[in-house]
Amino acid sequence: MSKHEWINALPRLRSRLHDDIKSILSIQTLEDHLGRTFLDLSHGLHILAERSLISREYGFIKMHNLLVQLGRDIVRSQSIYEPGKRQFLVDARDICEVLTNETGSGSLVGMDLDLSEINGEFYISDITFKRMCNLQFLRFYSRFDDNSDRKLHSLQNLKYLSLKLKLLHWDYFPATSLPSRFSTEFIVELNMRNSKLNKPWEEVQPLQNLKWVDLSHSSEMKELPDLSTATNLLSLDLSYCT
Repeated sequence: MSKHEWINALPRLRSRLHDDIKSILSIQTLEDHLGRTFLDLSHGLHILAERSLISREYGFIKMHNLLVQLGRDIVRSQSIYEPGKRQFLVDARDICEVLTNETGSGSLVGMDLDLSEINGEFYISDITFKRMCNLQFLRFYSRFDDNSDRKLHSLQNLKYLSLKLKLLHWDYFPATSLPSRFSTEFIVELNMRNSKLNKPWEEVQPLQNLKWVDLSHSSEMKELPDLSTATNLLSLDLSYCT
């Protein structure tokens, strides 16, 4: 393809994959290749990097945009008209629909919401996450300082969050405490900057997997949680907490 043809094709590739590209990058092909070739994780990552499917920058792994788009297309095809039945949600409109209508399900494993992509405000109830019993990765964040703290509201403290959570990243968390049944057993990263938390939890929790905690800028924090069992903690940020 000429440079001009590539330039014309880029907008289409950003939004959807051509069938030929999709077949080349098909998940079955990748799974077969993984099963045959990858002897261990390190070797596997090296092979993916050699094929330009991922890159490693400053200690982080970044997926190629085409591979990201393929993953999103595959997940969307799991349930086109009922996003709450998919494994992963990354589209702001889909996530807002699932949260406001309480249509999440046990199929959901991960949810990634950029609050800066939301227009207006929306509310969640205390039982919004009740059906999402297998959720492991929950990330609500904002790339821009655009009044994201005024976009997501909760009239009551949440009653439910998945007991299987490994990542809980929720900027501007709207409640004063985490659910009473909240379990930290599998939590690896707890990131709740600019939250309204008074105290995350009351009793001693199992924190053996916890490595990173960021509660910075939580100006209403009155008491820190007990971290005595966090024997593998690597980072703790409490800056600008009162």
